[in-house]
Amino acid sequence: MSPRKVDKKKLLKEPDEFISTTMKAMLWLKRNSRLVASACLIVVVVAVAIWGWGVYQNRREAQAQELFSQAYKIYSRALEASEESTSRDLMNQAAERFSGTVKEFPGTRAAWMARLYRGRADYSLGRYDEAIKEFRGAVDSVPKGDDGTLKGLSLQGLAQAYVARGECDKAVELLRELRGQAGGAFGTMADWELGKCYEVQGKIQEAISLYQALSAVVGQPLQREMIQARLNALKKGGGQ
Repeated sequence: MSPRKVDKKKLLKEPDEFISTTMKAMLWLKRNSRLVASACLIVVVVAVAIWGWGVYQNRREAQAQELFSQAYKIYSRALEASEESTSRDLMNQAAERFSGTVKEFPGTRAAWMARLYRGRADYSLGRYDEAIKEFRGAVDSVPKGDDGTLKGLSLQGLAQAYVARGECDKAVELLRELRGQAGGAFGTMADWELGKCYEVQGKIQEAISLYQALSAVVGQPLQREMIQARLNALKKGGGQ
């Protein structure tokens, strides 16, 4: 088989075409230098702006987290305080600190947590209207990327506040939503609160059935004792 012949004219012409194309490109760049410079400048400005915004957001988040941590320390001390007056004073301080975080750094993840804990502080102080407002705000502003945990926490707080205020109809809707979305520990808590709501509504048989089903799945002895105590009280009271 004879080797394929090489077109020497074509081969010699290729470097000329390469040089010609390169020269054309350089000439275009020279004629449009201002346009190219402007485009490059825009790209640089956009890149710097994106980087700067990221730095700014990270800094805000860190500052918000610091404020939240300070408030949470006071909140923890309030829960641990043995004297009621001391506990209430500390809880009021924590509530104000949580509100300060929300106002100063809105839109941050730490601010969302501060809103949730402001609701918990109000709940502990018996300020159920304020607690409902904060928990509702938390439900409506759950951070992106949540796996269901944050929404579960906010729904839990909102439902408990409605139960404490005696609005069991609203609480039941939220607790059913919580059971369907979160499950796990949230589901157990939701069933416990649902049982209490059924008792308030006079639905004793529904409460008994729920407590019996819950008693069969909970793992902690203390939880089982609490559930059994409710069952005994309901049965003794003529619920069954």
